[in-house]
Amino acid sequence: MYFVLKGSFDIGYNINNRKFYRLRFDNRNVIGIFNVHFNHRVAYECRASTKMNCFGVRKVNWIYLMRLFPNFQQSMKIIIFDTYEHQIRMPLQRKKNDHIKKMTKRHDYSQILVLQN
Repeated sequence: MYFVLKGSFDIGYNINNRKFYRLRFDNRNVIGIFNVHFNHRVAYECRASTKMNCFGVRKVNWIYLMRLFPNFQQSMKIIIFDTYEHQIRMPLQRKKNDHIKKMTKRHDYSQILVLQN
C-alpha cells in the first residue's frame, strides 16, 4: 500500500491483453488500501503518470495497526469501502462496459477477452 504525497497516477483495466487507463488521481491519495484492508486481489491496473513521492506500508504492519486500534479499524473500513466503490470501482466498471459495447460493434473483432469482477 502506498501513500501518495505528491504526483499523480492512473487506474485502468485490461481488454484483450491491452491496458486502458481511464481514471487519474492526484496528490494525497492511497494506492492499494482496499486490497490490503479487505484482503482482495487487485482488480485494476495502476501506473504513475508523473513523478511521485510516496511512502509505503506493508500489509502485515497495516493489519497490526488495525488490531491495535479496533475503533479506528471500523471507521476506516467504512471510509475505504465507500471511497473504493464510488470513486474507483463503479466509474471504471461503467467505462469498461461502455468500451466493451463499443468493441463488440466492430467487425474486425471476433472475440473479446475480459476478466469479469
